[in-house]
Amino acid sequence: MPEPPEIVISNHSEVAILKDIFSARQLPLQLVLRTDMAPWVEAWRYSQADYHLLAREIWDVFSRALEGTAGEPRSHLVDFNPQIKFNP
Repeated sequence: MPEPPEIVISNHSEVAILKDIFSARQLPLQLVLRTDMAPWVEAWRYSQADYHLLAREIWDVFSRALEGTAGEPRSHLVDFNPQIKFNP
């Protein structure tokens, strides 16, 4: 990427390393982490989510769409107010 991201949503347990690298280079960084990850790191927090399961589900739907077996498309409601809490 031409510029490093200012906000990183991480599912990795060693986020302090990323924060240290950005800090050493004086780059802005805001982390978004699960509530159960690295409680000592300043970050925006969200309730625990299983991104590996989400990835498998997306791949499954994508594969079925390519095979023509996914069925008819349907709309989904998106929560535009996800209640992410800041935990300094």
